[in-house]
Amino acid sequence: MKKIGITGASGFVGKHFVKKFIDDGYFVNAYVRNAAKIDFLAKRYGEKLRIFEGDINDEKNLENFVKESDIIVHLAAGTGGTYDDYYNTTVKGSELIFKLCEKNKKERLVYMSSVSIYDLNQAANSVVTEDTPFEPHMDLRGWYAKTKALGEQSIASKIDSSELPVTILRAGLVYAPNMKMPLMGCGIIRGSVGINLGMGDKRLPYIHIDDLHGAVKAAIKGSGKESGTYNVVSDEQPTTREIVEYFNEFAPDGKRMLFVPKSFFVLNPILGRYGYLLARAQKDIYYSAENLKSELGWKAVVPFREAMKQMVDFHYGPVRIGIIGCGFAMRTLHLPVIIGNLRIKVEAIYDIDEKSAKQIRDDFFPKAEAVRAISEFKNRKLDFVAVSTPPATHLDIARELSGAGINLMIEKPLALNLLESREIAKMADGSNAKICVINNYRFRRNILAMKSAMRKDGAKINLVRVRFWSGPVIKSAGGWREKMKNALLYDMAYHFIDLGVELAGDFKKAERLKTEHDSSGILVNLEGTVATKNGNDIILDLKMFPPHSETFIEARSENKTYFAGFYPESFRIKSGAPSPLSDLRNSVKTMVQYVIDKKIRKDGNFSHRQIYNGFISSLKDETERVPVTAEDVLPTMELLENIAKQC
Repeated sequence: MKKIGITGASGFVGKHFVKKFIDDGYFVNAYVRNAAKIDFLAKRYGEKLRIFEGDINDEKNLENFVKESDIIVHLAAGTGGTYDDYYNTTVKGSELIFKLCEKNKKERLVYMSSVSIYDLNQAANSVVTEDTPFEPHMDLRGWYAKTKALGEQSIASKIDSSELPVTILRAGLVYAPNMKMPLMGCGIIRGSVGINLGMGDKRLPYIHIDDLHGAVKAAIKGSGKESGTYNVVSDEQPTTREIVEYFNEFAPDGKRMLFVPKSFFVLNPILGRYGYLLARAQKDIYYSAENLKSELGWKAVVPFREAMKQMVDFHYGPVRIGIIGCGFAMRTLHLPVIIGNLRIKVEAIYDIDEKSAKQIRDDFFPKAEAVRAISEFKNRKLDFVAVSTPPATHLDIARELSGAGINLMIEKPLALNLLESREIAKMADGSNAKICVINNYRFRRNILAMKSAMRKDGAKINLVRVRFWSGPVIKSAGGWREKMKNALLYDMAYHFIDLGVELAGDFKKAERLKTEHDSSGILVNLEGTVATKNGNDIILDLKMFPPHSETFIEARSENKTYFAGFYPESFRIKSGAPSPLSDLRNSVKTMVQYVIDKKIRKDGNFSHRQIYNGFISSLKDETERVPVTAEDVLPTMELLENIAKQC
């Protein structure tokens, strides 16, 4: 069986293509910058999927990938960062992939371009064909469209003098059930109201992921050694009004669109570049895919109305859950998210204290049943069960429910020790049930901002400093004091240690540890250094009774320090090495930011909502990754156990 090589395989289109080509019977080689974004598919498909990790301009790694593939589908493109980042990925990366495909005599290169490259003012009779000229003002359009055009032009200029067959596919607006916004391209939408710059009669060149995949298959099976360039759009190109009408037909909360006459914007010279873009966006254009149909026998087969129904179901369809554990974490962290998500329907509730379960039911979910045993969850059709019980119970619950194919969302830590955690992770790999761990601090606003900044900078982290000085939050460990002397590690500072591992790398060795215990043997202070398998260090500074409360994460590269503060939440980038003076200045800035930034003071359950929504998405679409898997947290559990043994 042939091997399909896909660059950019961890992206929205790429993950769908990996699944679809494997379903077609191909073996797939996936080239990605970050293997962690697609590792869940590798576990699912085994030897049918091989992952190659590297930058698109890493010639050695890229050539190994090309050599192992028969046909290359090139999706990788710049989507963020500076113009140089876009150019290096989309243009230079495309030139390199062409060179390596030609050198290694590949059967075909399929290059994914975009209809965004066209000059809509030159469309003949308002129809865009492959002969329509390119946009002449690319600098006004944006870096994505500009580098897409430059990348295609570079590839096209080499085709005539090469024996490498190349198919260039200019895709329209690609959509699928799990796309982030079902009303893509329809306007600016906030809540239930949207603004469309025009009267709603503009047609949008949508193409369903299934039909785009069909176009790539047609190119692969196409005309021998010939090359060609084709638009890939559906014949059914709905207007903005039609799209909103379809959405409102199926969605529980319809959108009301306000249509603003486009002439107001087109004729407004004050808008400058934006006026040009708005004028371009309102062109009444039809995109033709006749060449693809006549030459390669392709046709779009997905009806838009049915596709919209699937998208609405993905985003708004009911999610039936069970609840196990009705204590502090469930009441303060989970319930606000569950109650605030109208699609979540609680079917059953259990707590060892039956009164607590009934109280939760009576107060919030009168239609739910307070069950008397965990085994009763197996008799219900549930999308997942949220588990918020002491860690000592997690293994037994996982054995009972995961083994029965029930998906679980489990509060941290995953279990009491590494051995139990590994057993739960093994269950997740060996069954159809998915397990998500509530390591929700990975989705705090400041941590998401930190990760985004590091990606944008291409930062290579060499040291992470974790300070957790608990101050008044000591009470959160009250329930742990009786059962575990290392509550500082496993409960209070758990999230911050986990972030250190995520940012610096998997645990290798803990050294130079200094510990202090109180009279009852409870760990109250810990300082030390953790070496990681990536060659980085994690410096831990954990105090249960500090002189004042202070919690932060610092991730350092050669020339920058990325600082995320907590209680209150903040993020900033600092240059140079930190000092006592810079730390003091940073604390003052944090307090000022807390006062002026309302987002930091509200939405306390933002990270829990993120992980809930991500888990639901992973259950509804196989190309979505579980936000935090049981295996993801094993390096953290290994580090905690190693430190605990030394304490």
